[in-house]
Amino acid sequence: MQVVLATARPYLCQSLCLYFSTCDVDVVGTADTVASLLATTSRVGPDIVLLDTELAGGFLEVTMDALKATDKSPAIVLLNRPNGPDLPDAAARADGQSDIGDPPETLLALLSSLRPTDPGGADAGVGLRPSSGSSTVA
Repeated sequence: MQVVLATARPYLCQSLCLYFSTCDVDVVGTADTVASLLATTSRVGPDIVLLDTELAGGFLEVTMDALKATDKSPAIVLLNRPNGPDLPDAAARADGQSDIGDPPETLLALLSSLRPTDPGGADAGVGLRPSSGSSTVA
């Protein structure tokens, strides 16, 4: 699964990139502005965009609409700050949400539920799993 991580928080970007490197999540791009997010998404065509709600400022819904209008139309997961503002319009456009303070396993489970599948392909029946080789594929 290919993911673009969009946040202006360096600690969050580094932490998630490190965590995802141990899982079946390939971070194919990062962005710290809306312009770089749209350019990166257009260039790499990710399956999922992890979008920090504070990155787009007051233009969150417009940014999400622009992402959905790209050729691949990636799933969008909002990364909310704990106790942040309620964003019902953005939440309605999103494919999922997670609080930044949630354990990374919670976000990984959400990504797993959004994982694109190829019914007859190599990913058939395969969920996200640690890459340590300790899990078996059914």
